[in-house]
Amino acid sequence: MPNPATTEPDNSLLTPVQRQRALSLSDALWRLRTNPHGTGDSITLTIPAPAIEGIEKILFALAEGDLRFASVRAGQLMDGVSEALRGRAVGQPWQAAFDHARETGQDEGEARDFADEYAAYVEDRRYEIRNPDLPIPSPSEYIR
Repeated sequence: MPNPATTEPDNSLLTPVQRQRALSLSDALWRLRTNPHGTGDSITLTIPAPAIEGIEKILFALAEGDLRFASVRAGQLMDGVSEALRGRAVGQPWQAAFDHARETGQDEGEARDFADEYAAYVEDRRYEIRNPDLPIPSPSEYIR
């Protein structure tokens, strides 16, 4: 079943680039929420403080009927969601890699192999000397 948020017509207050990013993040959250391996389980995302501020400002703007202001704060919220998803992938590397592999159509055995390889890669990267500004790639960015 496709994510309903990504199949609706475009009547957004966001720029086309912001809209595409919002839809992409919405789709990532939808896949996380509807993942058959985690159905019924709690999902934990660590949301950074600037994103919490974005949520607070968006909710206030929506309560006041100020959709324009809510759309201005959308970038702040999207940055936080993106960081939270990336943090989840690094914080739970095996499960994130397994979920990604299953979403891309790999069978369970292939997904387990990919997850094992990715988790070992993340473990190795944690202890190497590198530029700390460069994040460890997510499972979707990982190249074998």
